[in-house]
Amino acid sequence: MSIDNEIIYRCKRGFLELDLLLNRFDKATLLNMTVSDKFELLRLFEIDDNTLLKLLTKNKKGASNDMKSLLKLIKNYSNNKSRKKVKN
Repeated sequence: MSIDNEIIYRCKRGFLELDLLLNRFDKATLLNMTVSDKFELLRLFEIDDNTLLKLLTKNKKGASNDMKSLLKLIKNYSNNKSRKKVKN
């Protein structure tokens, strides 16, 4: 499985709120990420659902600087309603 497919798969979580936030994070975003960012994102996805939801919905401290930038990217992207779709 490629790293992009792994990220897309791991965006599917057990909480509806997380699914809504993360499933907007699609191939268009992944194309613009570095490999290092992608591995950091996979590391972020190792966090349990409750904690990840709090990190994404509240300004909780405790995340590393790299994770903070990814959390901000996810938040900003999930709020962007006019994103471009990538054709398969």
